Amino acid sequence: MLLHLPNPDISSIYHRLILLCALCWLAALTGCSLEAPGGTEVIVAVERLRLRSSTAEAAHIVGELKLGDRVTIKERSDESDATWVRVVGSDGVKGWTDLKNLIEVDIADRSRKIADESKEIQTQAVGRSRAPLKLRLTPDRSTEQNVLAMLPTGTRLEIVGRDRRPRPDTAEQKENDDQAAMKFDDWYRVRLPGNSVTPGGWIYGGSVELEIPGEIVYYASTGRRIVGWQRLDGKDLTDEAVGSPYLVLERQTYSKGDVDFDRIKVLAYDENKRDYYTPFREDSGGRFPVAMKTSGRKGTFEFTGTKGRAAYEFEIPLSGKLKVTKK
Repeated sequence: MLLHLPNPDISSIYHRLILLCALCWLAALTGCSLEAPGGTEVIVAVERLRLRSSTAEAAHIVGELKLGDRVTIKERSDESDATWVRVVGSDGVKGWTDLKNLIEVDIADRSRKIADESKEIQTQAVGRSRAPLKLRLTPDRSTEQNVLAMLPTGTRLEIVGRDRRPRPDTAEQKENDDQAAMKFDDWYRVRLPGNSVTPGGWIYGGSVELEIPGEIVYYASTGRRIVGWQRLDGKDLTDEAVGSPYLVLERQTYSKGDVDFDRIKVLAYDENKRDYYTPFREDSGGRFPVAMKTSGRKGTFEFTGTKGRAAYEFEIPLSGKLKVTKK
């Protein structure tokens, strides 16, 4: 015996579709979450990420992830103060987090490329972020499309290059365009030691505090500031041994030139006087990076100057003054 079903009511189906569309539109307005079919793979961009049971303020912690963990975004909720996503980790841990704690895989790959391109460059200076700071793909703050990640206050940075770019126009400058002088921003190309996700990029130099070694910080020339330094004994910049000789790079305090430094000098330590002296100093403009090679108590350093390649030799004697000669 055949079971006869009634014909579907076309008008009823039409009205249901209208209702469904209206509900979807309302969900978008109210910030309701949307399921992401399949999901998007992303990487945890913070040292420690605690997942929450929901987007509610009173939500409890349901799991924890670490820097570099890969997760899949399964759901998204646009709230008034943030964009929340529900993620699932490879070990099954799942929960909600702010989208800003995650980074797309291809963006992380571009950061690694920047770091790989500078891996053979010696560190020119070391600094830390004064405040939360945006790590960018390019030296440009007129757009947010180049932002890699937000670095927390105190992030250690290895500076390997510098650039000087026109400052983005402000509304006031646009209104007084004829009278406003061109202003520039200093940018640093940096490596982030220990960060496997975003190991390289560009940061705004005005938000960086250079960590000049305490033993030479007070030896800046009058009217100049120290912008870079390297140790002539070949030791790492983080080694705090007292008495090491330094190559110091300085720039005039209010310099508007395109060079990264306009004076080079060597500071050597006098064991008898327990103080530093300056066996060599030269006003010479140049650009990062300065390349140094050492072999025992001898070595060389060179850089691109305003008149081409500049190269120097040095020798650290067992006794007497340190010697520097221009090649």
